[in-house]
Amino acid sequence: PKMGYFGLQAGYAPLLLSVDDRLPLAARPAGGRYAHDVWLVNDSSRDEQLTIEATLHDVAGGIRSAWRGAAEAPHDSSQQIGRLDLALPDEPGAYLLRLTGRRPDGTVATSSEMWLRVVRRPFDRPLRILLIGQRRYLAPVLAALDRIVDLEVEVVDETSRHPRDSEWSERLPE
Repeated sequence: PKMGYFGLQAGYAPLLLSVDDRLPLAARPAGGRYAHDVWLVNDSSRDEQLTIEATLHDVAGGIRSAWRGAAEAPHDSSQQIGRLDLALPDEPGAYLLRLTGRRPDGTVATSSEMWLRVVRRPFDRPLRILLIGQRRYLAPVLAALDRIVDLEVEVVDETSRHPRDSEWSERLPE
């Protein structure tokens, strides 16, 4: 069968595990954390009690990081079942994130996989950026900066400060 067949087959499975990652193709900093919500969809007519395992594999198949949790999935439900928090490897490369849901008897009820791209950190320390302006107009800038690895952004909202008051700059670290 064609590759799309397997994606379609997984999409129609009665149990589905997924990670709420708004930018699944984004680069991840080496040595950082991968922290996202885990969701379980149960479209079957029976309740499920599962043990959830998440493992991060390198291209040789070795496990670099792992997470474990438990979930009860009532029939015909969709719910957040936990917060995945994995340490990313210090070496850049491609890593496979595998999620598996097992029933109490050990059989695999559901599984899903996604690739993560881990890149070298661009700076020795996080780059600090100060944005001064009205927050409502800075939203597109903040959204673009959110995709960049190792940035610390501080926003000074001009609608909430007096133009001649220097208090906001006195609390900035050196």
